[in-house]
Amino acid sequence: MSDGRAGEFLKRMQKAGEYWERASFYLKNYENDRIKSKEKASEDLWGVVSCLMNAISVVELGKPQPRHGNQREFAMQFLISEFEDGKELFKSTGRLKNCTQISIMPCNC
Repeated sequence: MSDGRAGEFLKRMQKAGEYWERASFYLKNYENDRIKSKEKASEDLWGVVSCLMNAISVVELGKPQPRHGNQREFAMQFLISEFEDGKELFKSTGRLKNCTQISIMPCNC
């Protein structure tokens, strides 16, 4: 691997690690908030999902997906490419919208 490619790889991994740490922070907040406030807990949970999707996107594409629509498209493509039943997994996330506020929360990453 050339120095330039190695440097780019390390940069991506560092940025992905930052998103991972942020996701861990939101997960701790979720654990504290889930009893107190369902609304705050759903924001925390969206923060976890958003940060993890951005971590994967940084590794895969070299950049995060800050807009909800872009994250949704990236998630769909990722699930389809990585899992045999990826399309069905993605469809099941649509059913979650009826149960949670996750789909309407702003991106926390």
